[in-house]
Amino acid sequence: MKNPLVLALSLCIACTLCAGTLHALDELYVGLGLELNSNSQENPAVAAGGNLSAGLKLDEQFDVGIKIGFSHDFNELGVLELQGLFRYQLPVSISGLFVQAEMGVAILFYESNSYPAFIGGIAAGWRIFPGGDKWYLEPTIRIGYPFIWSVGITFGIPISIKGEE
Repeated sequence: MKNPLVLALSLCIACTLCAGTLHALDELYVGLGLELNSNSQENPAVAAGGNLSAGLKLDEQFDVGIKIGFSHDFNELGVLELQGLFRYQLPVSISGLFVQAEMGVAILFYESNSYPAFIGGIAAGWRIFPGGDKWYLEPTIRIGYPFIWSVGITFGIPISIKGEE
């Protein structure tokens, strides 16, 4: 496939179909995040931005979703990220810890030109529910290409989609 985003989304759909039928899914979540990353050519190499994410909780351990992000170094470089994600909830005593694989396409805006690039990375984070189960916060760190490093926090809302039995 020529487009990495199409490949990433195809993998997400395949994982969803392999994990069971849609009626077995119990939660959708949406989040809005802020981020600092190394999408910059300046020193210090720091860019700021945000993202919008959505995902499906397949079961107690696996989620699939998409993420759209944008960052700018407030100088010359802007980056739009379009990614599919696959999340694994770690089976540890502290609930909410996860690792996440991300893959897709980035569009780099430099001066008056734009350049497509593959984007991929690994993220680690912790979903905490400070106000009960109505909303959550997710501090995350990630490493990958072309951004090298990133730290961020996401505010999100879980939405139950489990029907009455």
